[in-house]
Amino acid sequence: MNDISLIVKNWLIENKNFINYRSLEREINCPRGIIQKWVVYDFDIPEKWINPLYYLIRNIIK
Repeated sequence: MNDISLIVKNWLIENKNFINYRSLEREINCPRGIIQKWVVYDFDIPEKWINPLYYLIRNIIK
C-alpha cells in the first residue's frame, strides 16, 4: 500500500460515521461496494480508484 492509499483509507476509517461510501463511489464512477470492501473487509482495490478518491477527499476537506 502506498502513501496516498494509506492516507485515503485512514481518512475513510476516521470519518466513517459522517460519510456515505456509495455517494463517494458515484462521484468517482467506480463499482458499487468497492470502497466498503476496501475499508471494512480489507480487500485490495485497483490504484485507478484510489487517486480519484484522494482528490475527492482533498476537495471535501477544503
